[in-house]
Amino acid sequence: MSHAKSTRTQVERGEERKRYQTFRHATTFSNYVTIAVDGIQIGASNGTSGRKAIWLHRPDKTPWAILHTMQRHGVNLDSIIVLELKLDRDKVKHHGQGLWYYSEDISPSAIRGVHRGTDIARHTPVEQE
Repeated sequence: MSHAKSTRTQVERGEERKRYQTFRHATTFSNYVTIAVDGIQIGASNGTSGRKAIWLHRPDKTPWAILHTMQRHGVNLDSIIVLELKLDRDKVKHHGQGLWYYSEDISPSAIRGVHRGTDIARHTPVEQE
């Protein structure tokens, strides 16, 4: 009895193992209402950075991402939502300095957590001079 088929690797069978990682995305509450149903749509990106992308950040960049989103959308802290997303690491591109970007739509099923900007601010330590 041959076991040749059962010993083939996942790659040989075309079943590469995906590596998932958690990233964050800051947005407005009004955008989140749509994101919760339709996901994050690449078409909603205005490409002002020179690239049509969904921008992601690591957790230590969340305070910066919140302030950036507030400024860009002209909203206050009460209007900010930070999403935790579980994404295929191979599809996420590193931009530098704790920022990444994703060039495809992100399904609502990738959302693993939703945090209010005010809750994050409340738990962010303030550096003392």
